[in-house]
Amino acid sequence: MNPVPSMIVFDINETLSDMNPMALRFADVGAPEHLTKLWFATPLRDGFALTAAGAQRPFAQLGVDALLTVLHGAQLNRDLNAAVDHVMSGFSELPVHERRTDGVRALRRPGHRRDQPHRHALPQLLHSAVVDRSPPAHLATQLA
Repeated sequence: MNPVPSMIVFDINETLSDMNPMALRFADVGAPEHLTKLWFATPLRDGFALTAAGAQRPFAQLGVDALLTVLHGAQLNRDLNAAVDHVMSGFSELPVHERRTDGVRALRRPGHRRDQPHRHALPQLLHSAVVDRSPPAHLATQLA
């Protein structure tokens, strides 16, 4: 008999979610799609560095800061701040990789304790129906 793990931690972006639609967000604002990979690697690098130094910043803020740098000087079809907002808003619409949803949903069976995901990941998981559709009130107000 296999023991039930007491905790499972998920990496959301790229592991559970399909990041490919983010390239379309770059194209929407007039930026080259290939900048998506550079942009996404930047907050990951910065987050790891901050953690190693004993500090932290929200991933969303690291993402905004990286976008401001990566999109600086690009021929955009809107102002820089509007472009950043458009790209960042794409996170809440990312689909979960189809081959991952069954495994995550299996964790909803009785006997598995579930905590709500971080408020930045919740819209994405709700979009793909991986978690319960009604987040706790404290998260629902943070998402509004």
